[in-house]
Amino acid sequence: MNGRFKIRPAKISLGALMLYLILVPILVSLYVWYNRTADQISQPDDLPQLDRPVVTLVLITICISTFVMQHFAFASRAAAIAMEYGSIPAVLTGRVPPDSELAALGFSRTHELLTLFTSAFLHGGFFHIFGNMIFLWVFGRHFDDLMNWYFYLALVVVCTLSSSLASVIAEPARTTPTIGASGFIAGLMGAYLVLFPKAKLYQYWRVPLLMRPITFALPAWAYLLVWMGLQITYFSMGGERKYSIAYSAHIVGFVTGAALAWMLNKAGAIASYAPEVAVGTKTS
Repeated sequence: MNGRFKIRPAKISLGALMLYLILVPILVSLYVWYNRTADQISQPDDLPQLDRPVVTLVLITICISTFVMQHFAFASRAAAIAMEYGSIPAVLTGRVPPDSELAALGFSRTHELLTLFTSAFLHGGFFHIFGNMIFLWVFGRHFDDLMNWYFYLALVVVCTLSSSLASVIAEPARTTPTIGASGFIAGLMGAYLVLFPKAKLYQYWRVPLLMRPITFALPAWAYLLVWMGLQITYFSMGGERKYSIAYSAHIVGFVTGAALAWMLNKAGAIASYAPEVAVGTKTS
């Protein structure tokens, strides 16, 4: 290759910075409003949502604002930003072909390791971030009630790093970046399974020609174990390479989150909570 493809640090213009500063409080306000009204729309009134899910809202806001910055403020460099801040297995394992475009990037080792974390806050498209944020909202918000914010953030960080490393180990020679928050979200799902196995997950399906949505409930253990089974099945069938989805990150993130939740609970870091929790998800 001729080596002309070179990643340069993104230069934030004054206009982009102002957009970011304006966007963040707007997104926070929208999610605060949603938090006040969601229980009235799609969930029982007796949900033990004890406090406003601040950490979850902050994580959602960071992901959405980063997505807007990447795909709108720096739209012409969206792919380059994914290459720069996404986790690229070949770069981390030192298996970059010497004649490839990646060889000309010249990342420092510190930068390479940081991408194991920064990759979690980048997303490839609208449906990618939309699905991840729905799952983060549904499974993450109760952790604000369960534990101190630093335990919650520690859970997110450890699940992020473990899931990113799993993706690297699964395909050590891959030269495309892994991005997305699904690794640590899977960790929250694993933690949810350990702490609320009997919780009810409500599904709302809108069927054409029907005035009212079809509603049904599943116990959390059934929903989450089926989801985990699908991840293992797709991974074993080569889905990681075929569909460009990091199933290995989902699996390891889920197991890590479950293990950490069990340890935190044993250590007394988890607050006492109602044994039955109903959490609503809605599709239309």
